[in-house]
Amino acid sequence: MTTKPVLTDGSPDFIECKKAGKRLYQQLKNQGFELTGVGVGISGDRTALTIHIMLHHKPGTPKIPTEFEGFEVDLEITGDILPLSDA
Repeated sequence: MTTKPVLTDGSPDFIECKKAGKRLYQQLKNQGFELTGVGVGISGDRTALTIHIMLHHKPGTPKIPTEFEGFEVDLEITGDILPLSDA
């Protein structure tokens, strides 16, 4: 029986996934990828914690891993992120 992950700020798995996400973000930034953010969530099949890497555009080379430090990596192409106006 597979145990579903608990996604709370204080859970050990969440904390480890968040730390791994920060390390992956820095690694990719150092490689020259145009990143817009990193986050932690649940995989599409809702069975595992996932690192979400957000990029300005689709990378030209497949250097971004599908797994990092035991966590699934999900790529999201966001384009430019702009703040909402005060209107």
